[in-house]
Amino acid sequence: MATRDVPTTVASAVAREGVTALVTYTYGAQSAMSTGISYDGGVTFKASGERTRSSTLEAPFFAKTGTKRTPANWEYRVEMEQFVIGHECLGNKPDQFFIRGYRTSPGGPSGEFGPVRSRLPLWTCRYNKKVGGDSVSTVPAEAYTYQRGFTFAPVKGASFTGTATSGYSTTVAVTFAFAKPERGERARKNVWCGHTGKPTARGQRVQGFQR
Repeated sequence: MATRDVPTTVASAVAREGVTALVTYTYGAQSAMSTGISYDGGVTFKASGERTRSSTLEAPFFAKTGTKRTPANWEYRVEMEQFVIGHECLGNKPDQFFIRGYRTSPGGPSGEFGPVRSRLPLWTCRYNKKVGGDSVSTVPAEAYTYQRGFTFAPVKGASFTGTATSGYSTTVAVTFAFAKPERGERARKNVWCGHTGKPTARGQRVQGFQR
């Protein structure tokens, strides 16, 4: 059995001008990741299900603030351990073995955390929800499933791309903090949205902005 440390996307957030995004991924956070399987000796891998793992580590992500020119569009990654298990079969000679196939399985966070600029596109909000205060956080619900949550080489010359999702909870959350108006400045409405529905609906990437 071999192990690989693989950066895995666990959350994303878009913050427009005047909004700061803060993502937390703390002890007990749960992430579901694809498992992979290869029946041809490691030439090709395909998804064969998923497994959920809980974090035993804290992830201190830095806050990201959007500007008028450049919205903060970030993906937040946690380095996950992936186990690679080879299946052997007996050969025709004594003590002769052949690798018949491989399986991959997530083991949980292994230590490194960091944001990267998102590969996912910005979007124009249609399903807006007004925020009553100066901040708002995701509520317990299933987060967006990242179709390319992670990619790695289980064995030399092979590649496996899997999905990843971290259900929003008290341990996995995206929080938007909205800028307060300067003295004499007109107050703006604080708003957030999801990319295909309301921000509290399942499977949403979330965005915060002011108008």
